Parts: sequence; structure tokens; C-alpha cells
Amino acid sequence: MIDDLWSLALANLTHLAAYDDRVATEAALSGRTLEPWRATLAVAMWLDDNGVTGLWRRLDKLSQKYQLEREDFDSGDLTALTVRALCKCVGVDVLDVLDVLPGDIDRFVTTKEITDAVREVAEETEADTNLEKLNTRRIGWVLKKLRLRAERGSRNTKRGWLITGSDLKTLITRYGLYTPEKTSTTSTTSTEDIKEFPEGKGLTGFESAGLGTVREKFVI
Repeated sequence: MIDDLWSLALANLTHLAAYDDRVATEAALSGRTLEPWRATLAVAMWLDDNGVTGLWRRLDKLSQKYQLEREDFDSGDLTALTVRALCKCVGVDVLDVLDVLPGDIDRFVTTKEITDAVREVAEETEADTNLEKLNTRRIGWVLKKLRLRAERGSRNTKRGWLITGSDLKTLITRYGLYTPEKTSTTSTTSTEDIKEFPEGKGLTGFESAGLGTVREKFVI
């Protein structure tokens, strides 16, 4: 069975590049959150086109469900908290940022203001983090890592950062700070109807789902 699967993979490897490109445009996730799923989704899409009907849809929905659950586990991540705080500082909800044009936001915010916002977001979300350790020095380091533009508002203004709509869009996409089923235009169904995969081991367990058809279609 393992030899058959290797032969099947090698015989059709050249076809997967096109499916990888399709995943980048059709998957609900994007950016950094898509990368761990990209190869799996590409194979699922290929199998879906060759007899395993519904596999692509189910795995795409599973990736969305995973991302939703991961947000709960990552609630204490300082980088994620900082990005949410940046949205708070400019008065925009994380979900709404996706609808903001790049030129709609262009604001200077001090490190202290961002630090205060991080504390507020941490309290609101009950993040698993030590509020006493959230100081301007630590937040400043995170902001530098995010490659935001450091500036001074005026002679009497403390050092801060220039926040733009384009920056926020990039950051929330990169760190997956959105709800895929609400922001994606490629999926219209919820994650509630995700079904279990066929029981059984290896190739035999998937024959009822159509993989047997795939095996017969290609010479291995």
C-alpha cells in the first residue's frame, strides 16, 4: 500500500503546482495562517477533482475551525495583543480593518498609548499574560519587530509610531487575527458541519470516499 501511494504521488506530482496556486486564491485562510495547511489543501483539492468529492471543502472548513480555536490558545501572545491594541488606538475593530482602504488610516501613536491599549485588550480578552510586565520598553521591542515606522510627533512629543491602514491589514492577515468564516469570500458555510473522515487505515479507509476511483484512474 505504501509503495502504491508513493507511486501515485510521484506520477502526479507535476499536477500539484497548479493546485497550490489555486489554494492561495480559493482557501479561506491566507498569509501565515495558510502556510501550514497549504500542501495538505493542495492535495485535497487534487483528490477532490479526481473522485474524492467533498474532501477539499471539508479540509478547508477544518482549517478555519482550527484557526478559530487557535485564537483562544494564543490570546496571551504579546504580538497578537499588540496588533489588536494598534487597531484599538486608531478606533477600528480588527474585522473592520479588512474593509479599510490603505489611505483611510494614517495616525501617529506614542508607545505609551499603545502600551496602555495592550493592557486594556489583555484585560478585555482575559489574556494569559502578566499585566505588570507590559511596559513601554517591552511593547516598543514588539513594535520594532513588526517593522512599523518610528517617528516623533513634535519636539515635545515622546517617540511613537506611524500607523497606516495598509500596515494594519498586513499585520492582521499575517497573524490570523480575524474570523475566517466572517471575512472570507471563498466560503459560505459554517464549520459546524465538518464530518469525520472515513474509518479504517490507509487507502482502504478512503475507498468509500472515492479514493478507489483515483487509484483506478491513474497508472501506479
